[in-house]
Amino acid sequence: MRTTTALVPALTLVAAVAAAQPPTYSVTEISSPTAYSLQARALNNGGQVVGAFAVGSFIPQTGTPAHAFLYSNGVVQDLFPTDSLTSFSEARSINDLGQVVGYRSEETPMGPGQPFLYENGVAQTLNPFGVIPLALAGAASGINNAGQIAGITTTPSFTSHAFLLSPPVTPATDLHPDPAGVYFSSGAVALNDDGLVVGILGKPGHLPDLDTQDSFLWDGQSLSLLDGLLSGGGSFTPSAINAAGHVAGSSNGGASPEHAVVYANGAFTALADLAGATASRASGINADGVVTGTAVRPDGSRAVGWWDGVPHDLNALLLEPADVVLEEASAVNDAGQVIAWGTDRTNPSNVRIRSFLLAPVSAATVLGDLIDLVVAMDLPHGTETSLLSKLEAAQAALAAGDTATACASLQGFINEARAQSGKKIPVADAEAVIAAAERIRGMLGCS
Repeated sequence: MRTTTALVPALTLVAAVAAAQPPTYSVTEISSPTAYSLQARALNNGGQVVGAFAVGSFIPQTGTPAHAFLYSNGVVQDLFPTDSLTSFSEARSINDLGQVVGYRSEETPMGPGQPFLYENGVAQTLNPFGVIPLALAGAASGINNAGQIAGITTTPSFTSHAFLLSPPVTPATDLHPDPAGVYFSSGAVALNDDGLVVGILGKPGHLPDLDTQDSFLWDGQSLSLLDGLLSGGGSFTPSAINAAGHVAGSSNGGASPEHAVVYANGAFTALADLAGATASRASGINADGVVTGTAVRPDGSRAVGWWDGVPHDLNALLLEPADVVLEEASAVNDAGQVIAWGTDRTNPSNVRIRSFLLAPVSAATVLGDLIDLVVAMDLPHGTETSLLSKLEAAQAALAAGDTATACASLQGFINEARAQSGKKIPVADAEAVIAAAERIRGMLGCS
């Protein structure tokens, strides 16, 4: 295996240009089967989501017990329903075939865990290097649409190495380099459909310093180090890799705060800060180059999406509020769906994480809903006809790609609804339809 600290060769695939303007999102909560936290971690292009939900409260010196889940078609499924209520498992990745990988400890949350693969309703423990079962430990962090699995696990020499498993071929490919014993451990974080893998290499530190790390990219033939490409030095922690081989994550320049960055074509790009942010982290990236993550501000963290490197607070892009402030967007798929979570502090004795699936909605869809709302209000015939004529004109203009006319028609609707508020339209109803029309104008970028 070859290891190099030279510049990483530019990848031959070119990233798609991300849309400059972010979408508006509908919000669906992924409800926990228990009264405790549920944290979504990953999703596939079909909108299936995986993660872990707490099955009990914190146990001193043990941790919080939790079970891996699969969310599909509005239902949260416990992947290990027969495991004890003091065990821990977490699903970390799901491919478009619905195969799920993660980590499972059948003892306590702090006990040794093992990588697993869940498919067709059955979970199996993975042993990538064929070690003695009693020595097996690790976690599977990613699975692609070819069924390749990446993660960290025990080797026959009882060390922890990054692996790439391509079932049914075993043993797995050991991605851990050994240049004069520089690294004591390694772990793969994510992979794409071409089998490109990103991960972390652990280096022992010297007191009073802590252990340090390098990041790597495996291209199927060799492993290359990425940290040396960071401007100003520091270390890079990867989180996700897209189809073009672009890697999202965060950099830390020692004394500098953590900052969201993207590695692409042999170079790093720092993502712009959300207003007021003191630190940031990128957690997901899709095929269009849309990046999701979090921005840390004095008033609390915010879930962020970056379009063309420009940050947007996802809380401001929601069609309806999410009941809690979204603090981090964990992942984004190629359909533009996002999973994000926030902390519910309404019950001090049970502070819990709540997770949500955000789905892009078009202005045309929201306009259609507004038309349905006006019809359902049972207004006087003349008033309804007049209002609908303006909305239908906007609808026709949108279909023809005439945004200016659509904006004007919506403004005409707003003006009439305001004029009739408290007269032929109940005040509450008028406020509702005006807010919806103004939202559509915002989505269209009307002046």
